[in-house]
Amino acid sequence: MKKLWSVFTVVLIAVFYLACDENITRVTEVNKVTGMPVLEFGEAMPKCFADNDGSLIFVKDSGKVYYCVDKKWSVMNGEDGAVGPAGPKGNDGKKGEKGDPGIQGEKGEKGDKGEKGDPGEKGEKGDKGNPGLQGEKGDKGEKGDTGEQGPKGDPGESGNNGAAGKSCTVKDLQDGSGYKIICAGDSVGVLHHGKAIEYEPTSIYDANKNTLTDLRDGQTYKTTTITATDYSRVWMAQNLNYRYYQKTAGGGDADSSSYCYNNSSSNCNNFGRLYIWSAAADSAAQFSNDAAGCGYSVKCDIKTRVRGVCPEGWHLPSYEEFLHMIDELGGADSLGYRLKATSGWNNNSNGIDSYGFSARPAGKRSLNVTYELLGKTAFFWTTKESSGTGAYVVNINADEADFKYGGIKVQSEAFSVRCIKDY
Repeated sequence: MKKLWSVFTVVLIAVFYLACDENITRVTEVNKVTGMPVLEFGEAMPKCFADNDGSLIFVKDSGKVYYCVDKKWSVMNGEDGAVGPAGPKGNDGKKGEKGDPGIQGEKGEKGDKGEKGDPGEKGEKGDKGNPGLQGEKGDKGEKGDTGEQGPKGDPGESGNNGAAGKSCTVKDLQDGSGYKIICAGDSVGVLHHGKAIEYEPTSIYDANKNTLTDLRDGQTYKTTTITATDYSRVWMAQNLNYRYYQKTAGGGDADSSSYCYNNSSSNCNNFGRLYIWSAAADSAAQFSNDAAGCGYSVKCDIKTRVRGVCPEGWHLPSYEEFLHMIDELGGADSLGYRLKATSGWNNNSNGIDSYGFSARPAGKRSLNVTYELLGKTAFFWTTKESSGTGAYVVNINADEADFKYGGIKVQSEAFSVRCIKDY
């Protein structure tokens, strides 16, 4: 049998050499057990031809057996073998190394404080000493000589300047019974033919009830405090309705410088009166000298606060005060809608009255003595003049949400007055 296998091996090798034609591949060795040719590298494998069909080669670098079939080398894959029996139990592991030393324990707590020792005994009180003997009364001394006059003292320091006084004026009372004394724009008293009468205020503001009572005619108005981050001002929440009787600059021959829309008292009750600018500023100086003589064709370039026709303690707003309110409330956009009253505006264009200002559309009295824009527009005079015949207004329109400013109107037109409290 061994001889036959040897012969088979020699014949297989011979076939291998012949099949490779001119490109002879050298077989490294032939396995003596299997008789199978062995190659070091797969790259050295010969071509598979019909002549060596069925040949086997073992390639070391891949560890695989290849067989030649249909002129193509293929890998011979055997089926997986059965699982072998379990190996014997391994020896016990070596003993572990000694562990690291433990962490040092925490420091013990401090011992309690020792008790306080007993106080020492109180010493005995000493005996009271005997009173001393009273001395005899001495003789009366002689009167001393008059001392010499001392030198003249240095002059004292100059005193501080006194507070600035208020400028006061005296006006005849309408009934001829005496005089009214006005200082710094406010009435401070009445003098009836040499007899002074104690001053009485002409307006009462109740901050708790948010009301202002004008004692000049007894009317009471609602008020509102408008606040923002850096802003807090008290405004009237209704248009002024005080009838100004005095003739003013630009008032002409009219017996009044303020009017009810369409001459209807009900419109005055609902929307307040309409004032020409000289009446709003009190150019006749009925209540103060702040804008005395100012009005149509007379430009005063007012720089100070103007009480105007407003109740005592209140004043006609300046243009800058309206601008300040606009800035502090977030700008003019939608401010008109937030300042409008919730009723009284045409075409259901009422506002939400966010601040209690309750702007009412009182309209105006125009130059040709006609009344216009009731229910459509609210105009408010300011103290700022633009020329000898014009002054600035702010206004809110029914069909718009913004608060408009910068408008200039002829002073002989009549618009609403909304007063602001002095601060």
